[in-house]
Amino acid sequence: MLNRRHIRIRVLQFVYSWHKSNTGDIASLEKHFLKSLNKIEELYHLLLLYILEIRDFAENFSEDSKKKQLPSQNDLNPNKKFVNNLFLKNLRDNSDLTIRVNSLKLSFSNENLFIKDIYFEMLDSKIYKEYMNNNKTTYEDDKKFIINFKKLSEMVTKD
Repeated sequence: MLNRRHIRIRVLQFVYSWHKSNTGDIASLEKHFLKSLNKIEELYHLLLLYILEIRDFAENFSEDSKKKQLPSQNDLNPNKKFVNNLFLKNLRDNSDLTIRVNSLKLSFSNENLFIKDIYFEMLDSKIYKEYMNNNKTTYEDDKKFIINFKKLSEMVTKD
């Protein structure tokens, strides 16, 4: 889950902190360091859950659109390429991720407006439109889209 770069950065930060604090208590520093690494892993799982929540929102939104009183042709026959994204299906089926998310009690259940806003920002993005208009469906293309989507959502949330 954590790559070497993350660990190296955290080690250097803690060594610098220990050096500046002039305390000789390495045991408490080590305990704090391990807690910090667990928080990084928790953020990683939260990011994966975030992407899955947006996918679930998209699926629910398309199902709700079919139930409108006067549904359009797009509402009745939506393009489900994002909902059927092979990378997201693989992620959803990952039992280790599900177990870890449940054990950490991670959830976006109180963040429906945030998920909705990100979803509609995604709909307006050039990346999403290009992805949806591409008829080719491969695991690599789906994975590339998720990586680009992550970059896009980072830009949106910074504003």
